[in-house]
Amino acid sequence: MLERKNDRNIQDLAKYKFCHEEHAWILGYDKNFNFIKSIELNKGTFYSVTFNPDLCFQKTRENNFYYIIMVHNHPDDPFVKPSIEDRNVTLVVLRHLQKMHVRLYDHLIFGAPDEVYSFRYDLRDKFLNFCNIEE
Repeated sequence: MLERKNDRNIQDLAKYKFCHEEHAWILGYDKNFNFIKSIELNKGTFYSVTFNPDLCFQKTRENNFYYIIMVHNHPDDPFVKPSIEDRNVTLVVLRHLQKMHVRLYDHLIFGAPDEVYSFRYDLRDKFLNFCNIEE
C-alpha cells in the first residue's frame, strides 16, 4: 500500500482554510513518495480560484514530480463538496499527467471549519483505476 510519508505537508496547507480567499497548490513527490515541495499556483477570491493546468504541468516538469496532490480551499463551504469546475479541472489534469507519466494521487479541498474532501477517498474505485495506482 502506498503511504503518505509526509502528511505534515498537507497539514501545513490546512492553515489556508482560514483564509478569506481561495488558494490553489500542488504538492510534489518523488517515485518513493518522498515530499519534494509545495507550490502555490494561484490565489483567487472568496468564491473561486483558477487552477491553471498549464502552470501545474510546467511546475511538475521543472521539479521532476512523480506524484502530485492538487490542493485548494473553499473558505465559505462548511460541507466541502467539489464544484463542477473542480471535477472538470481534476479530469483535465489527470489525463494530461498520465501522458507525462506522472500520477495524480489526490485532489484535496479544505473547507471551514474542519472539513476535507478527498477525490481519492470519495471516488475510490473509479478514481484509483483511472489513476493506475495500486494499493
